[in-house]
Amino acid sequence: MPFYVWKNAFSVGVEHLDEQHRIILDSMNRMYDSLGSGNASQEIDLTLVVLRDYANTHFDDEENLLVSIDYPELDRHKSMHRYFVSQLDEFKHCQGESGATLNSSLLLFLRDWLLNHIIQEDRKYRDYLAAHTPESAKPSA
Repeated sequence: MPFYVWKNAFSVGVEHLDEQHRIILDSMNRMYDSLGSGNASQEIDLTLVVLRDYANTHFDDEENLLVSIDYPELDRHKSMHRYFVSQLDEFKHCQGESGATLNSSLLLFLRDWLLNHIIQEDRKYRDYLAAHTPESAKPSA
């Protein structure tokens, strides 16, 4: 059973960004599934690297969109992205030291940050995009 399942209510109205969000949630679910296996530590190490790399790609795509629509909260949004990456780096640094406690903390951090970020922060640019983009130029939901 997945740790967390994508819901259409999470959509930001930009299909490629929604797909990236789903991939990030899938990575988190794979890490969760690995916790009961004998190779959880390796899977978590790999997931941290993949998440960090993929998050940077996703954040670049998202920030480029926000620049293109002259999003007024761009700097704040970027700082949240930098915070997320810094936390992944911190978890990666501590991974060898704390075992299962770190695994639980990491999963809770990822779940809370990603879902709060998507539901609260990313939905703000969805609303801004909807209000400031001509109908003919709007991406499909």
